[in-house]
Amino acid sequence: MFASINGVRIYFDIEGSGYVPDGAYMRHRPVCFAIHGGPGSDHADFKPWLTPLSEHMQIVYMDLRCNGQSGRVDPATCTLEQLTDDIEGLRQHLGFDKIILLGHSFGGMVAQVYATRYPESLDRLVLVCTAPSHEFYQAALKFAERIGTPEQIKVIPELFEGRIQDDEHLVRWWDICYDLYFHNHDEQLMWETGNRPIGSLEVANYTFKHFMPHYDVRSQLPSLQVPTLIIGADYDWITPLSQAKEIHSLIPDSKLVVFHESGHMPFIEEHQDFIDELTDFIIRVPQHEAWRQERQQSVAEFQGDLALIALHSISEPMSITGIPGQWAPLDEDQPGLTLTASASDELTVDGQAIEGTITLEADVTTVRISDTLTAVATTQPGSNHLLSIYDANADAIQSFKGIDSFAYDRKWVIKGKFVKGDNDRTMAFAHVDDAEGNLRYHQSPGDISFTIEDKTFAFTPFLSSGSLIVIFGDQSNGRSTYGLGRMLVVTPDMDGGVTLDFNRSFLPPCAFSPHFNCPFPPAQNRLPFEVTAGEKQVI
Repeated sequence: MFASINGVRIYFDIEGSGYVPDGAYMRHRPVCFAIHGGPGSDHADFKPWLTPLSEHMQIVYMDLRCNGQSGRVDPATCTLEQLTDDIEGLRQHLGFDKIILLGHSFGGMVAQVYATRYPESLDRLVLVCTAPSHEFYQAALKFAERIGTPEQIKVIPELFEGRIQDDEHLVRWWDICYDLYFHNHDEQLMWETGNRPIGSLEVANYTFKHFMPHYDVRSQLPSLQVPTLIIGADYDWITPLSQAKEIHSLIPDSKLVVFHESGHMPFIEEHQDFIDELTDFIIRVPQHEAWRQERQQSVAEFQGDLALIALHSISEPMSITGIPGQWAPLDEDQPGLTLTASASDELTVDGQAIEGTITLEADVTTVRISDTLTAVATTQPGSNHLLSIYDANADAIQSFKGIDSFAYDRKWVIKGKFVKGDNDRTMAFAHVDDAEGNLRYHQSPGDISFTIEDKTFAFTPFLSSGSLIVIFGDQSNGRSTYGLGRMLVVTPDMDGGVTLDFNRSFLPPCAFSPHFNCPFPPAQNRLPFEVTAGEKQVI
């Protein structure tokens, strides 16, 4: 596809859907612009290597002006600033809001300039095997002296000083030097990848001779506020790892990932790890941070876990000190309560004053007592008639500073299998505040098996409000994490497959209020190692 951008015919290609079905809705996916290296190469560098990312995002491949299938113009117009203007022009042309920008090698230099010129257009920045200034060249020559042949060392300056005479000369240069770009030499792979791009000698010579000696964004990088992933490789000779480390030191809160078995193109040589790292950075970590933010907010809401200040068992009609009205249980097997009050008690449900007797549906009806106090009929296994009192101004909310958590780590995303049992099966669980030996029975319709480091384990979940909940313990409890244990929500697919994402291990309600009576993890749910993922402690 082509678009006229800033007076030049720019080629672009799009892989992946921008919107995908998600239940009854269409979910928007992020957009990633992929900027190739060079100068004088094109977007073929990335294909098919970035294709798996299209399962999670929409990828826009772009041939920079004078490169690939884009229009040939005076190479003097191909300044890094103009190239960034073209990227911005294509973003606007396609109607995208903020984008993720991925730049490799020379494309990473363009991407850094773009970030300094158009920060408001960026959601995230990915810099792959690139450099912050022209000084990469001297570092590259030193690296080549260690690993290159005499012939390679001799001819390297011909390209990087803009002295390639013609296309035949360029082909000869690549024949000599191409294997420097790879740590593992797969001749067929190298031949295929090296021949796919449409070369552009004129822009390569001009850029290396006239623009590259002046390239330097180091003074501007510290002002960047965009989340940035920097990827370097141990065997990258042309933009050595020192360059990635320098960028990392300059961009605040950036993340550096080093590939240890790759040369200049880790997206080829360590393909799956590269895809995983990008998917973490672009998709999984933002989703995890959104989940964490939602958790922090939910526990501090007016009926969140921190707001519970009292829990009363209502076994007979009774009054509660400090709370107006008369509270009574429904029939033994019927969850919920009745409330008898007069208008003078100033109790309301949905804004309507209570006059006489009403039924409180368990975990549904909220009785407003005052501006901050509310009451809700609740249940627990073995007790259908409880009354929870919440205070939106509770001391625990006022002192709450957050939930300390481990950083996201994909190694703790474990695939498992849910083996369905009898729907009526129950399992006995001991609870924190119950007398020793007094067990409560939770519905538990199956078991979950999973493997970690070649060892198989099984969890027994229980059913709560239609969700399968695992309460588990591990060797971190009482050390870096809450002493009782933590919880996970698991959702089996149609074939019984489950994902145990321990990054979403959350603290049980009793970590926030002593009025919750949490179950202990059963013996089979206690792991003999530390799970360094998920929530740790209330701050």
